[in-house]
Amino acid sequence: MKNIEEVRNDIIAAAEKHFSLLGFEKTTLDDITGENGRTKTSIYYHFKNKHEIFKSVIEKEFESVRDRLQKVLEHSSDNHIESMKEYLRTRLESIKEQGAYRRFASSRFAMGDNPVSKVVNEARSTFDDWERMTLSASISNGIAAGVIPDSISPDVFSRTLINILKALEVQLFNSSDKSEVEQTYIGMIDLIIR
Repeated sequence: MKNIEEVRNDIIAAAEKHFSLLGFEKTTLDDITGENGRTKTSIYYHFKNKHEIFKSVIEKEFESVRDRLQKVLEHSSDNHIESMKEYLRTRLESIKEQGAYRRFASSRFAMGDNPVSKVVNEARSTFDDWERMTLSASISNGIAAGVIPDSISPDVFSRTLINILKALEVQLFNSSDKSEVEQTYIGMIDLIIR
């Protein structure tokens, strides 16, 4: 018999599959229950509603992104500029792999103030805070090493870069020419991070 955490994780895994394929709007609780043989009662034991399930899926996806980026940081070189570029390239690849987030970012919910975008913003807030602190620390280290001018504020730089990256995520998932957006992203990394 599965414990409570295993059941919850099974529900999240089933939901992630459907949110990735169908998006938030078209995924139903019946889709999720049908995937793993659970009842709606079982789902409601663990989650209040579909929004809460979606939040858990997005949190899981951004934990995966953070874990991958953490590995890049652990293996980064002393070359602060190249390490930052590798971080940003890996970030792009990792974000592209997150199916539920990808579907959200290409949906009508990605723009504007609505309950689904609020859920996503809440779900990724832990990642965003981690990334802001990580980038800020990296910039501070670059300043200390003399490779980044000390006139740059690590906090302002990290917040600005994160806003640019978020805008590029939406652009990437909504563009008819994803290759062009990816090339622009890589070019912007090289332009911004010298």
